[in-house]
Amino acid sequence: MDNSTDRILTLIFIVCSLLLQVSCSSEQESAGRSVEHPIDELIPYIDVEQIVIDRDFSFELIDEPSKILVLLHYYLNDRSKIELEPLTLKIGDISNLKVEKLSNGRLLILDTSRDTLFEYDIADHSYEIVADFGRGPGELQHSMDLTVAGDTVFVARRDMRLSRFICSASCKYDRTAVLDVQPLSIITTNSGLAVSTGLLFGLEDLYSDSGIEFSAINIFDVDSEQILYSFGEVYNSNYIQVLERFARTGMVAFLPGNNNYIWASSWFPYIYLYDENFEIDKVYKLDHHIQNKFTFFPTEQRLSFPGMDRTLINTIKPIGEEKLLLVTDTRTKDQQLEVDTNYSIDYYLIDHLNRESFHIGSDQFTSNDQKLVYITDDELILNKNGDLFRIVNLNNIEIF
Repeated sequence: MDNSTDRILTLIFIVCSLLLQVSCSSEQESAGRSVEHPIDELIPYIDVEQIVIDRDFSFELIDEPSKILVLLHYYLNDRSKIELEPLTLKIGDISNLKVEKLSNGRLLILDTSRDTLFEYDIADHSYEIVADFGRGPGELQHSMDLTVAGDTVFVARRDMRLSRFICSASCKYDRTAVLDVQPLSIITTNSGLAVSTGLLFGLEDLYSDSGIEFSAINIFDVDSEQILYSFGEVYNSNYIQVLERFARTGMVAFLPGNNNYIWASSWFPYIYLYDENFEIDKVYKLDHHIQNKFTFFPTEQRLSFPGMDRTLINTIKPIGEEKLLLVTDTRTKDQQLEVDTNYSIDYYLIDHLNRESFHIGSDQFTSNDQKLVYITDDELILNKNGDLFRIVNLNNIEIF
């Protein structure tokens, strides 16, 4: 048998092996026994070339970083150059806060744990409640996310609604839009409101009967309350419970410089960038990532979570018009010693035009001492166990 025949047989063996693996993964997903998710073959765009995000490229390599990034870097690495200015507002735990800045210089702070929207005046440290928990006009329930477009503010709600407020002089309730899908993460774009949606668990027929095709991102016209565009693949599961688990962790961002849409699920180590034609453009992958998993029991329609160590994507946030801030949350615990859970919050900058990423720094804490920094265009707000602080340049030292 000659070498060419050997190569052909070897190639046939490899192809058959790959087909068997794909077949097994499909059978595994549809079998009537327990299945561990995520399955690599079902993750969106798994075959697209990936740009690795690691810690080898440090902050010092960023070309002309913005002042807000420099301030964040000093908070994470040299706090002698910054100070913490207390805010007079007490909030819930760190995972339930959304912060944006208005054109009039005030902060908008959404506490999703209490369904309360605050307008905070940095100058005199006073605040007003824009919207509180309730069922009436202008009140909030199941609030999830916040976005600002000039003087217009949108609050996404898990009950398939968007609350709109006009914040010219002070914020006033305007109207509530009722959607066909569940908005979980929102951001304003040049084409409309980009929304990452979740499934309504228990209402599977809503999707099959209405003809709604579930996508990673939907572009809405808020006035007509209609979907203009839908695009982006999601985890390709046959089971609504599994799809719902990943769908509700989706988050969306938008970079106006080149009309790039970004989608990520907190579960996966991937950040997906779409171009202005809604086609996949780039896929980034976190190198230092601990994949969280769960077990699904198809017969019982039940999920089980082992509570293992994991990394989650916490935030994707536009920085200027062309860069993206990425915040990850890694949890580790010594199960034998049963000590407090340890957390590492890592902050990265993605420069998608140059296909580069940079590690700005890390923050360490335990479950008893939680903290997270929220970034707007020119403000850093620290939430430390529910106490809010503004991170400022100490005595205006020239650190930029």
